[in-house]
Amino acid sequence: MSDSEKIKGKKEQAMQLFLTYYNYVQNVAIRNAPAKHLQGDIVNDAFIDFVAKADQWEYKDDLRPLLRAITENLAKKYWRNYLKGLPESMRKLAEHLQNFAEEENREMPESDKNEELQALELCMNKLTPRNRELIDAYYFADRTLVDIAKENDLNYGTLCKLILRVRAALRRCIENVLKAANHE
Repeated sequence: MSDSEKIKGKKEQAMQLFLTYYNYVQNVAIRNAPAKHLQGDIVNDAFIDFVAKADQWEYKDDLRPLLRAITENLAKKYWRNYLKGLPESMRKLAEHLQNFAEEENREMPESDKNEELQALELCMNKLTPRNRELIDAYYFADRTLVDIAKENDLNYGTLCKLILRVRAALRRCIENVLKAANHE
């Protein structure tokens, strides 16, 4: 097999893998550039970047960290360019919201992460089976709310409110578990 055939095969493999992670890339894009109209361009550019460098990637490992890095960089670039076109008051509000989102995703010490993950696991186990299934589908299976709503015969808006309520309950539960652990 010639080098060009190997590269072509690797690019085809990269395309298939990217399609497998498509929903994940969409979610990363919208979290880093929260303007729905930018999402398609970000995902397309991430796809082009990923496939263009297909010969550099190892496909044995989980590709999410790699795809996340590519997509986050692109999304931040798109977001900065988008903000430049907004009026000053809108730009400040958008920047504030973005900073808030970044604070929420801040890096924390490994010991704190482990405690929070243990608390999350405990709290997830306390959810009703239906709520657990919805949270698993959205956050861990990287499926869209539209798909989840259709599969569960729910209105999209109802599902969004339900997810928000479950997240709030999880947040309260985690806080309580961590407080209890710190008092011991």
